[in-house]
Formats: sequence, C-alpha cells, structure tokens
Amino acid sequence: YITTDAASSIIGGSAAGEGNVISGNSTAGIGFASAAAAGNSVLGNIIGPQANGTSNVTSNAQLYGVNIGNASVNNTIGNGVVAGRNIISANLERGVYITFAGSNGNLVKGNYIGPSSALASIAGSNQDYGVYISASARSNTIGGSAAGEANTIAFNTVNGVFLMDPNTDFNKISRTPIYFNGTPVSMGKPINLNYTTGVNNDKAIPLITTATTATVVGTTSAAGDIVEVFKNTTGECYDAVTFVGAATADGSGNWS
Repeated sequence: YITTDAASSIIGGSAAGEGNVISGNSTAGIGFASAAAAGNSVLGNIIGPQANGTSNVTSNAQLYGVNIGNASVNNTIGNGVVAGRNIISANLERGVYITFAGSNGNLVKGNYIGPSSALASIAGSNQDYGVYISASARSNTIGGSAAGEANTIAFNTVNGVFLMDPNTDFNKISRTPIYFNGTPVSMGKPINLNYTTGVNNDKAIPLITTATTATVVGTTSAAGDIVEVFKNTTGECYDAVTFVGAATADGSGNWS
C-alpha cells in the first residue's frame, strides 16, 4: 500500500519473472492512497487469483485488486503489451477501484479484468465490478486506441465498468471488449453510467438510427463526440465483444 513520498514506483515488470502474485489480502491487493503516491506502474502481476492465474483463492478476503484513491494521480495499470498485462480477477468486490476527488489521470490498459489468464471465467470468483470509478475521480482512461491498449473486462458478477457520483467526469472507456458481466449475464450491462447522479458530465448515450453490415449511422448529444461501435457475438444484448470502428460526431451531432 503506497501512500506518502513513494512516487514512480514499479510493482512487477514486463520481463520474465518480474511479475508478482498478489492475492489473499484483507482489503486491496495494491493501493495508491495519497497525492504523493503518483506516477506508479503496475505491470505483469496476478492480482486476485492463485499463481496459475486460473484458480480462485479459497476463503479469499481481498476486496479490491487495485485501489487508487485520495488524489493519487497518473498511475498506469498495464502497459499495452502482453508481458505487462495484469490479471485482475477473483477479488471479492472491485477489480480496479478509482475513487475520491483528485484521483485523476490514471490509465488502465491492456489488462484482463475479470477473466483468468486463459481468458476464461474463474470458478468461484465473485468479483462484482470490473472497473468502478466514483466520488469525483476524473479524466481516467480505461483502454486506448493504440495496439494492445484495450482491456478485456468480462465475467464480473454485476457490471463491467461502473461510474457514479456527481463530478465523476471526463472518464474515457475506449476500444475495450466488455462482455458476460452480470449474474445472470442477461442482467448485467457492459458499462453502467449512473445518470441519476450526473456522472461524466451527464453525457447522454449515443443513439443508432440505422445499421447495415456495412454502415452504422446515429446521433449523439454534442459535436465532436467520439462514438465507438462494437459487434456482439455472445447473444447477450448488452455485450460489446469486437471493436468495429469509431466515428466523430459532426456539428449537428450526427455520426457514421
């Protein structure tokens, strides 16, 4: 748990043997908990499961995989390459938990959040939210447009990504497959924006007006909005499995 005067630390690494197994703890596997705990990197670790990356820890009490709070900024979880991928699964509550005002500019990229190292569900895992951002944490990024930056967020028991509370704004979820979340999965939603509390600056959901195998057309609430389109191959109506393309809304909010 990193608090004061411990910036730019590296937990794990991308070289062979540098990753840690961080499981079976009482609260968070990894925590950054002050403004001085900034610019840290978490790379190549197994956070929650057993060392094999595919099995649940018996009687696991670890609530969160990675907890970033109390104005900790500019931390990086994963680095977009396979060797730096973290397996953040089988925690009791949240895989990645970013919370409190000032916890800004954190980047989560290239991780498995919910799946095992084999990209499958872990028997006995009850991790409820893959990524949970709240209490005025802002400008955090989940995924990214460069090769390897997308996370895979799946097999969580409630939501893949959940954002809530006023002023939890400008958080970006990009290029990340989010599927098979919820118990049963038909009750879960890939991304749940809690609109009753004004999250992400009250950004409205973009609408699809027409769709063919070649073109998807729709509208959004503001010019310049970036809309990402995914293909669903699971049969669950909320799932976003395969990234298809992105479009920027024109001056009238139209995109295709």
